[in-house]
Formats: sequence, structure tokens, C-alpha cells
Amino acid sequence: MSSFLTNIRLNNLERKVDGIIDDIGITNPMVTNLDANNHAINNVSSLSFKDTQNNLNQVLTIKNNELNLNNNPYGNLQNPLGENLDLNHNNIINVNQLKFNDQDVIFSQDGGITFTSTISLGNNDINGVNTAHMSTLNLNNGNLTWNGTNLFINNENIITNENINSYIDTEAEFQKITIGITGAQQYTLGINSTDDLALYTGNSVLNASKVGQIVYNSDENGISTSIINFFDSQDSANHHLKLTDTTPYRLQIDDKNIVIQDDLDNYFSKNEDIQLQHDMYLNFHNIADINELGIGVANKVIALDAYSDLTFDNNKVITSANIASYIDGSNIFQQVYRNSYLTDFNPSYTFYNMPINLAPELQGITTPTLGYSIFIKGHLNVMVLGRLPNGSDDIKGNEVFDYELLIFGSVRTWTFYSVSEEGHNIYQHDGGGEDAISFLVDANNDNQILLKLNFDGISQLKILNSYSITVNSF
Repeated sequence: MSSFLTNIRLNNLERKVDGIIDDIGITNPMVTNLDANNHAINNVSSLSFKDTQNNLNQVLTIKNNELNLNNNPYGNLQNPLGENLDLNHNNIINVNQLKFNDQDVIFSQDGGITFTSTISLGNNDINGVNTAHMSTLNLNNGNLTWNGTNLFINNENIITNENINSYIDTEAEFQKITIGITGAQQYTLGINSTDDLALYTGNSVLNASKVGQIVYNSDENGISTSIINFFDSQDSANHHLKLTDTTPYRLQIDDKNIVIQDDLDNYFSKNEDIQLQHDMYLNFHNIADINELGIGVANKVIALDAYSDLTFDNNKVITSANIASYIDGSNIFQQVYRNSYLTDFNPSYTFYNMPINLAPELQGITTPTLGYSIFIKGHLNVMVLGRLPNGSDDIKGNEVFDYELLIFGSVRTWTFYSVSEEGHNIYQHDGGGEDAISFLVDANNDNQILLKLNFDGISQLKILNSYSITVNSF
């Protein structure tokens, strides 16, 4: 009975296992591809692959944390290598050390490469090496030492600043000493015939006191050369100093004559054509003692004549000092003056004096032998205003006077020769009187005369007096 129950249980378990296989689609052996659905296959001791080309089973396993194929490291690498390794331009990285058949080892140390045995270069050089530690040889930034002492090469000592004195014969005598590299940068020192340290330049010997100067053949004759170049760092160009090849021999810089002391007395005084290329800034200094001054391409000349009058192209220049002698007084008026006046409301007003000042026209003229002839021509415009009861102004009339006046002056004493005036639209006051003008001498100022406007009645005048003055002196 128990055996029967056991068979029933086994049969039920087998059906359950078969059901699970049917559910997940796995059969042994597999007849379809396995879809792991992003799940892992864990705890696999080996994987067997079918090499269909060679009809062989290849087994992939893990041994000592290394991937092995058929018990050999996977990736076509063998340890030891049975043939050369082609990296196909790839790198070997994370190498702790390299060991060779003769047990020589290369490894990194303090950012450099260390060799545990002798380095053989053959016929090659070590370039760009700062320090090479080889037990007893130290480059030490270019200073070779051997166990802390001088380095021997081919049984000869290398001379250093520490041992150079032992190799120098301080009593040695040299006829010449050559320094510098070969070619143009080579210089030779020696003692010349005057027992001076000298620099040999070809066959010439330069005294030590003149080193750095132009080479002298002798102190008497000086240098013999046709041109000297000076370099200007500002314009990065050479400038040439030379003598002209024709008489008179002149020293030139860039083909322009250099001014010398003799030029001030001779060269410039011989009508040489000195062409200024730029404006001249005198900075408040004078150009004195000039006989004449030429202006423009046509050379118009400014000069003084025999009477010390300024002339331009042989014509006198009219100035304030001589203008009176060029005016005939008939129809030329030097200046027009305009003076405006405004009177007050005052019943006591019967006249209003307006000065005509002659001082500007007589300025600078000393007392002449005979006197002055003065002609005045003027225009007087008068607006008559009246005061309204409300206090505002009212225009009552507008009158005009044209006048001419010819006077003679001698030592500022005036004589009226001719007076003429013409009135227009003369205003008649309430009392019947009319305005009029007259002229008189100013008793308080001998440089002016007075134009007197006579009027009566209570009114206010706004006046504009315009006039011109012509003065002839004798």
C-alpha cells in the first residue's frame, strides 16, 4: 500500500515538472532559442558552444578569475606567447613592469622610467634627458659627475668651474686671443704698437679707448668712407650721412644739406632757395631784421619803402596812421554811429543834448600844422510819446531830421563852417511850437560837439541818432 502511494506522489510530481516546463517553454535538450527576458544566468560552471565550421564543441570556463576557452586564456593570447603580438596600433596600458629574457626589468618610478640593469644605446644618443640615475653617473641638469667627482671621458677630465683653475697656466702668454663663433661674430684681441689692448678688425688695430666707435685709421686723418648709416628705431629705417661729390663739399643727411655755422653768414645770405616743407611755429618769437618777405608761389613781397611805410607788391598798405592822407572827404564815410536816447516826462524840458564824439576818429593824430576838416552826415529819428490817464504810453507823432555839418578844428577848437538840416513830419505841440535841431560846442569836452533837439510841451521822446564822420588832417 505504501509503495502504491509513493508511485502516485512521484507521478504527480512528474506531471507538475512537465507542466512547469510547458509553461516556461524550456525543454532539455532545447529545440528553440532561449529568451531570458533580461534575467541573468547565475552559478554556471561552464558554457559549451558548437563550432559548426569545425564540428567541435568549445567550452568556456572561468579559472583563477580569467576567462578560458578549452582551458586556454580567451582572446588569442597565450602565456607564454607562442608568436609575435600585433597590437594593430593599440596600447598596452596599466603595465606594472616589463621583464626581458635576460631578466632585465623596466618599471616606472617617480614619474620616470627605471632600468634595473645596464642600458646599451649602441650608436644612438640620449636626447632631452635631464637626470639619468645609473648608480654612479648623474647628469644633474647638465653637470656630469661620477661618484660626486669629475667625469672622465676617454681618460680625459671634463673641465668644470670647480677644477678649471688647475688647468690654466696663469703665466701663459698669447699674442692674440680670438673669441666668439666663426664668421662675422668672431673678434680678435691683442696688444697694438702703443701697448694698448686693441681689437683687430681686419688689418686695422683699434685703440682700446675707441672700441665701440667707428674705426679710425689714425687720430689725424680720421675715417675714410663714402657713407655712414644710422638706424632710427622709431621709423625702423637707415638714414645716410655722406659728403656731396661736387664743390662746395657739403655734409648731407638723406640727401639734404646739414646747416653749419658758416651758413648763417654766407650760405643763407647768397639768395639760396630755402624751401620750408612744414609750417613754422614761432612760439611767440619774432622774425626780426627782414628786408622783405615773399608770400605765395608768385612771390608777392611785403617790405618797407624809403618812407618806412609798409608795402605789398610795391603798393603802400593803408593803416589807421596814414588813412587820412588817402581820403578826400567828399563822399567817403569811415564809420556809422548809432546812439539811442529815451527822455523822461517832464514839463520843464525844452531841449535835449546828444553828443557826437570825435575822439575815435582823432585818436592817434597829433596836433597838425593847420588843423582838421571834419564832415558829419546824420539822420535823427524821433518818436514823440504821450502819457495817457491810465499811465500807459501813447504814440503822438514821428519826426525825422536829416543833417550835414562841416566844421574846422585847430587844437580841438571847433568852428562851424556849414550847417544844413531838413525836417520831415515835424510834430507840433499843443502850444503851437515845433521841434528843431541845432549844433554847439561842448564846453566840458573838447573831443565832441553837441546836437541839440529843441522841443516844448509835456512829452517823452524816444530818439535814434545815426551819423558818420570823415576827418581830413592838414
